[in-house]
Amino acid sequence: METEQSHVQISCTGVFLVFLPTYMQCSVEDNIDFLTQKPDREALKEQLTNQGNVIRELKTKAGEGWQKDDNILRAVWKHLALKTHDEDLGQVPLEQRGPRSIKIRWRLTNDKRDKRNAIRFQNVFHNRFYLTGGEIVNAIQSHMGKSKLKETYGDQGGILKIEFIDKSEKPHTYIAIAENSLIRIPLSFPGPMLDFKGIFEFRVYFQGQTHLYHSMIPAQVNQSTEIPRLFDAGVNLFSSEFSDCLPNVISRARSSGVAQMACISVDIKTSEHSLKLAQKHVNSLFAIIGIHPTEVANVHFNDENKQKLSSLITNNKKYIAAIGECGLDLEKIQAKDNEDLEAQKEKQKEWFTYQLQLAHLNSLPVLVHSRGCHSETLAILRDYVTIHPEAVFVINCFTGNVNELKEYLDLSPHIYFVITGIITNDARGSDLREVVKKIPLDKLLLGSDAPHLTPYNIPIPKPQRNEPGFLQHTCQFIASCLNKSHHQVATATTHNAMKVFYAPDIIYSGRLASPVPALDYTQFQKLEDASAKPKSLPKLKKMELPEGMDVFPIEVNGKKVCLLVSPKEKSILSKQQGQKTAAQLLDLAEVMEIPQVPDNTQVVKGDTLLFDC
Repeated sequence: METEQSHVQISCTGVFLVFLPTYMQCSVEDNIDFLTQKPDREALKEQLTNQGNVIRELKTKAGEGWQKDDNILRAVWKHLALKTHDEDLGQVPLEQRGPRSIKIRWRLTNDKRDKRNAIRFQNVFHNRFYLTGGEIVNAIQSHMGKSKLKETYGDQGGILKIEFIDKSEKPHTYIAIAENSLIRIPLSFPGPMLDFKGIFEFRVYFQGQTHLYHSMIPAQVNQSTEIPRLFDAGVNLFSSEFSDCLPNVISRARSSGVAQMACISVDIKTSEHSLKLAQKHVNSLFAIIGIHPTEVANVHFNDENKQKLSSLITNNKKYIAAIGECGLDLEKIQAKDNEDLEAQKEKQKEWFTYQLQLAHLNSLPVLVHSRGCHSETLAILRDYVTIHPEAVFVINCFTGNVNELKEYLDLSPHIYFVITGIITNDARGSDLREVVKKIPLDKLLLGSDAPHLTPYNIPIPKPQRNEPGFLQHTCQFIASCLNKSHHQVATATTHNAMKVFYAPDIIYSGRLASPVPALDYTQFQKLEDASAKPKSLPKLKKMELPEGMDVFPIEVNGKKVCLLVSPKEKSILSKQQGQKTAAQLLDLAEVMEIPQVPDNTQVVKGDTLLFDC
């Protein structure tokens, strides 16, 4: 069973609310005071006319893309909200107008299986059509900070991070919210449609309940009051080394200050994996989609694969941070002869140039890989920049010399460099320590490249596997090379990554929980990661279906529960199925004392399999 951080479940109820993703955020600097009181009819007509003129003017300026313009969305929202004040003007039946209030509810529980007995809290916002992410956080923080609650439930500390849980699809999506994220009553012409009531939940991580251990952060940071916020510009979460413990790895990264991560891909399969992670952890994880040069032998450059890659990108742009990792690598080519070597180089160039085209078509930056072929890589990028001077490049795991750095900087003003834990290695990173001083701070990014390139400045015993939660060690080492503070480098590199990858400034506070558990990597890997590994299932049992009985399956929280029912009991449950939730049906079955088929059992009739429970 995977270990999870304690968190608070929050639900918004009473009205139908919609969470707008970052790319659709509207600014909310001004309060709409006229919504809190009913204006006279003539004044309302005048406001509607003026607002309509504003919308037409904005739409004319924006052209065909007006639906994506934040100012227009907000103007339309104002216009439709005005209409709800008058039945004749708004043409909205009174019973559909709904309350002018938003209520948020949340429950405090560390056991997700006991939600019904959890203590609930709530807060009401009167005369409002929307709430911002900042308002929600402040309301929860203020409520949980009350002395009586602290005495009863303990001090949970400040909010580390807050995520909206979108249950419209399975698996659920977790959307990290920003200060100006907007939660609002949906509006559709001619006004709010409130006939559908919904419950919306948030997942809140508190600073007092984290997966942070002393070996994950440098001692200098551990002694401070706040963990610097970081953005991991390149991590290989598709690696099989993370397959059994990925939720814990992501959780530890979040606790150690790594608020956001860009997930690297090397082929079609890993691109799909990175995309799924980005779709599940919106605004926290971002996909980098592409074909790595060392994988071109396995991903043939043909129309089918080109179309697969192109479709992945064009259909999922809002989850994608960059194209890559793509480029040239002559160090790892295993060629039979010179002719074979040249053939493999051409395959790499074909995929590289094609992915540069995709980056341009989709207005995305490119994560560039270059090993043993700086001049060839530079030549291709120069040709591309000549045609597309606005192109943005991120040189991944940069280990070049001063001359190579200068050539890259001269190539384009839109170029950035990812420095990894290799700089901490005395044998491989000594030259890089001098080169990094020449990289402008506004061009510097940090990447873990986990599970590879573990920082060498991690306290002994050193981990056998790197993970993004160790990125603070790389940041601290680079800060010492640049003669700057850890916080300066962390702030600059995080800002750079958010700018390059178009990432939102999500709500995140890294104040330390005290004390930090004194466990080294080997210990917490054993405690957490080992518990996350799937256990082998017991051998299937078989059960003969009794005469005159049947099986009634119910799916509760993704788990199938099979009830052994008589015809009468089956009829009762079938009638109630459309009126009750799965959990309520299960409660009813308990009241009726209906037995359950044991887990991992096959219900059979002779040699015929009827149900697999």
